[in-house]
Amino acid sequence: MPLAYLKREGLRLFVWCNACSRNRSLPVEPLIAALGPDCPVPAAARRLRCTGCGGRDIESRPDWAPESPGVISRHI
Repeated sequence: MPLAYLKREGLRLFVWCNACSRNRSLPVEPLIAALGPDCPVPAAARRLRCTGCGGRDIESRPDWAPESPGVISRHI
C-alpha cells in the first residue's frame, strides 16, 4: 500500500520503535514530500529514526484507529 493511499483516505501512518516501544501517529504529507507518493508503507518506516532512543528498527502501518468505532490494540 503506498503513502498516496493513506493521504487519499485521510489516514495517518502509525509507527513504533522495536527497541524502546515509543510510538506515534504521523501525518503522511511530509513523508510523501520526502519519499514520493508511491513509497510503500513498510519502506517509509525504514527511512525513519526513533526520536526517543535514536534506533532505526521502526515498523509502520496505516493508523486505522480514527476510522474505528472501538478500541484498537496498539504495540506496547
